[in-house]
Amino acid sequence: MKNKAKKFVALLLCTGLVASAAALSACGDGRGAILIEGDFSTEATAEQRAEVLEKVSSFSQHDMFEVEGESTSRNVRMYSDGVIGMEMSASQEGMSMNYSMDMDVRADHTITIASEQDVRGSGTMSFAMGMNVQISGAGADSMNENMEMSFSGNTYNDVSYMYIDGSMSVTASGQSATQDGKFKMDFNSIFDQVMGETSDLSMLLPHINGDGAAMFIDEGTTTKLKISFDKNAWLEIYGSALENVAGDISAATEQLLDAMQFNCFDLYFELDADGALLGYGTDIDASVDTTVTVEGVSVQVYLGMDMSSWLVNTDRAAGQLPTDLDSYEDANML
Repeated sequence: MKNKAKKFVALLLCTGLVASAAALSACGDGRGAILIEGDFSTEATAEQRAEVLEKVSSFSQHDMFEVEGESTSRNVRMYSDGVIGMEMSASQEGMSMNYSMDMDVRADHTITIASEQDVRGSGTMSFAMGMNVQISGAGADSMNENMEMSFSGNTYNDVSYMYIDGSMSVTASGQSATQDGKFKMDFNSIFDQVMGETSDLSMLLPHINGDGAAMFIDEGTTTKLKISFDKNAWLEIYGSALENVAGDISAATEQLLDAMQFNCFDLYFELDADGALLGYGTDIDASVDTTVTVEGVSVQVYLGMDMSSWLVNTDRAAGQLPTDLDSYEDANML
């Protein structure tokens, strides 16, 4: 019976992986702002498309943080605003499992880069994530695990750390702790949490010339692009994320996509006259609420995502860093 319970749990968690991947692929107007605005009513010609693809195909998020020459500096606005919610429940032979996850992020942070080691940033952030897993029933090891983590406040960064002057809260293993103060965390870790896969160009660029990607162009002092992916392109883009669970739940994957309320998945770029990257962003809006069958198990799934994430040049420099950064506590030690 315990083996059956473990298999049941594995099935539901696999479905969760599919649902999570699905969430990261839809698109729409987003909860946040559109930071690259333009007239995107004109679809790019074949010639324009070929020229643009040659320029953008090698871009990465790291290009936004590069400067040329000792006398130059760059200001980059890091903006992310949105929510993700997911709930799943299933039962089989007297056993039941419920899983829920939600994330809410608001971040508006500017980074000024003068050189590889001369970096400062300032802004505000709030981030909250929660997850709950409940398992009960005959033959199953009962479980009720709840995890919540959040932080908010004024933010600063140097080349290594993100500093938070505000509050942090953690709930895990039945214990909770909330603390106001000054904390520091690894910059790359915070960047990945706040920006997520929506800022990972390596996942998107290989597909921008596919049949499911329409390109719209606004040519002026700078060149602005809007690439709108369709639903089929979504499946192709995130197919690699589904490979780990595609064997037994491929039918469920199709069910989830068929039931998805897909508004849009748009990728924006802005290039200067020389073709250098001035900014990019994604705008995502999708939800699904349906029942899928996985190896004979009926699983109720709700999934919603409304997210806008951007890295763009800005004329506004970051504020000066506080003088007491040495006193900020390492969040991992709290």
